[in-house]
Order: sequence, then structure tokens, then C-alpha cells
Amino acid sequence: MSKATGTDSNYTKIPNEVLEELARIRIAGESMQILHVIMRKTLGFHKKGDAISLSQFCLATGLRKPSIIRAIKKLIQLNIIYQKVNATANKYSINKDFSTWKPFTKKITFTKKRTDVYQKVNNRLPKSNPQKKVSKESIKRKHSESFSLFWEAYPLKVKEAAALENWTALNPDEHLIETILSALEKYKRSEKWQDKNFIPHAINWLKNKQWKDEVPEEQTVADRYPRVLLDDEKHSKISKEKLEKISSMNLDAFNDIP
Repeated sequence: MSKATGTDSNYTKIPNEVLEELARIRIAGESMQILHVIMRKTLGFHKKGDAISLSQFCLATGLRKPSIIRAIKKLIQLNIIYQKVNATANKYSINKDFSTWKPFTKKITFTKKRTDVYQKVNNRLPKSNPQKKVSKESIKRKHSESFSLFWEAYPLKVKEAAALENWTALNPDEHLIETILSALEKYKRSEKWQDKNFIPHAINWLKNKQWKDEVPEEQTVADRYPRVLLDDEKHSKISKEKLEKISSMNLDAFNDIP
């Protein structure tokens, strides 16, 4: 009865140099099975080589002939074995010149099935920080509505389409819209802007972000109409309320009052 300890004669004696070299090289599964059979048929019987038929390989490994032929071809390409073609059965032997052995390169390939499985798993994973898609039309409509407030308030109506492009580029939120409109009202009350020749086009005012600039001092009623004075005896009967109303009217004729 044979024992796994190898204390009897029923074992294959493999040289240490062969085992050491096999430990340093990676050989694929089917090729390794064929190599085991060759070592068993040669080293196991103290032969340099032995004729082994495909049927014997099939019986020893359980592999099909196409797989056996492919594995043998691979071992030959790696210079691990020699093959001598024979009419009845090819003869095989181990290449003892280990310096000529070539490493078995590992090639990783992903089958379509594995890719599909990965895709299914990936689709089940929760999405981090999901963002709601906002259509271009809704963004355009939002800017158009807010721009209409600005355009209605701006005193010089020139190049509206270009001004809308600059407004859209700013992408203003509610706070910025309020800031711009508030600054615009101050500019409209300034002395300089009473002359339209000094009012910049809206496209430039927006592009240069002039709402951030220091707003010129507001022009008072007395500044606009120096002949209309609250402390003038001739006009002392004009009520303050009427004078406020006058300030919004074109009353240049008041300057002709003696």
C-alpha cells in the first residue's frame, strides 16, 4: 500500500532544480496539468522523454483534446518542454536549460457577462449629491423675467438684446437683483444722470458692474431748480407737498421766474 509520505518506491522523483524553477514561474491550469503528466511519464520512469498520445493525456487529466493541444502548444512556446513529432504518438521531454524558460504572462479579460453584472451592481448604488436638472428654457425664462424689471427701470433704452445677454451672463440671484435695482435708483436721482448724454448704455453699466461703484450724490430740488427756493418770500406760499410734485416735472420754466 502506497503512502503519501513517499517512504516506498511508488513515487515520482523530481529533481530539486526542476521544483525550484517551477516555484519561480507561473503556469496556467491546463498547461500545468499537461506538465504534470509529462513529468510523471518521464521523470517518474527515469526517462529523458516519452511518447504520450492524446488519449493518454485525456485519461490522465480529464481534459478534451482541443484543450490538451492548446496547453501543449503553450508549454512549447514557453520553452518548458520539447516535442518530437511521431507517427503514432509524439514524444515529450522537459527542457533542463531553465534560463530559456519564458514567464507565462497573465492577461486579464472581462467578458460581456461580467461587464453586465458590474453595470447592474453600479446602477443599484445610491447616487451621491443628486442634482436636479434644470432646463435651459427655465433658466432663460427666469433671467428674462428679472431683466424686465431692470430694463423697465433703466432710463436709457438702447440695445436691449445685448443688455439681456450681459444680464444672463451675470446669472443674478434675488439678492444681486435687489442690489442692482437699488443702486440704479440712486443713479437715476444723481445730478449727472439728469442729462441723458452722461447715462451709459445698459450693456456697459452691467458689464462694468457699475452698481458696485460709489453712487454720485443725489440732486435735490434746489439743485435742479435754483430759482425755486423754500425760503424765497415770493414762493413761500408753495407748499412742501407741491414742491415735491414739482421735482418730478419738467419745470425749467421756473428758472425764468423773476
